Amino acid sequence: MARIDCVVDTQPMASELSSVSNHVTGTTAAVVAMKAAVLKAESDAADHIVSNVNRGFYSLIHSQISQKIAKLTSDVDSWVMKLSQQRRQLAEIRSRMERDYLMLTARYTKLFNRLNRNLIDRIYALDKPVIDFAGKEMDRESNRPSQLTATVPTMQKEALTTSQRLLMSSLKHDSRRAIRAMDSYLRALAEQDALTARILLPKPLKADSRSVMAPVMIMEMNFDNSGSKVTKVFSDEDLVPAAHAEQIRRAQKLMEWTAPQFASQDLVGDFNGMLASSSASDRVKRTAYQLFTATAFQSLSPTQS
Repeated sequence: MARIDCVVDTQPMASELSSVSNHVTGTTAAVVAMKAAVLKAESDAADHIVSNVNRGFYSLIHSQISQKIAKLTSDVDSWVMKLSQQRRQLAEIRSRMERDYLMLTARYTKLFNRLNRNLIDRIYALDKPVIDFAGKEMDRESNRPSQLTATVPTMQKEALTTSQRLLMSSLKHDSRRAIRAMDSYLRALAEQDALTARILLPKPLKADSRSVMAPVMIMEMNFDNSGSKVTKVFSDEDLVPAAHAEQIRRAQKLMEWTAPQFASQDLVGDFNGMLASSSASDRVKRTAYQLFTATAFQSLSPTQS
């Protein structure tokens, strides 16, 4: 193989490579500067995004909290208004109950006062024969000898027998009338004792399982305009303890209110007497009488199964 020796000048190439190296160095510096600028831009953009996200989050939370506060405030205001209205309604119910209580108290006070007066009159009527006998007949019998002593001396002897017969006849008549009055009183007293013995219990009740009949009065009335009803039981606490009132109410639920066959004449007479003695005007009396006659009284009776 032939060998050829060549001499090549590398100075231009070296110059060009030096120029390329300078450009590469500048490019490297530009890339480094661009990288720093990009990193700074990314950091600024991230900070801006984070700031905007935080501001939006806080704005959203603030808006939601404000909405909840407004809703809760509205609910509280509505409840306050509702409670205020219920308070006024309860105050009106309390006032109406107080008026009803005073009205019922006055009504039953008059009723029991009238019953007391009637009982006094009846007791006086029962004792009237004894009072008349003690106050009139006894005085008349005790004064009879002193009143008749002057009649005997003034008469003739032949009229003495007739006068004595007349006196004995009058004495027998008065004695018979006194005995008849005592007999009537004693009979009425015996009937009253028998009636009292049938009504009253022979001895106080003890805690046992015996059945005892005792008088009670059950009243049912409307509480308000909605139709709510209230049941009250009135009885003698000595005969019917307050603990048995609930049993009486349960027994009342098994009965039904029915109109009686005959109206109570005692009730009608007492009402007419009160109406006649009242000092109210004629218009009020007529209205009260119309309301009384239009009222349908009912009484309890067991249900028919």
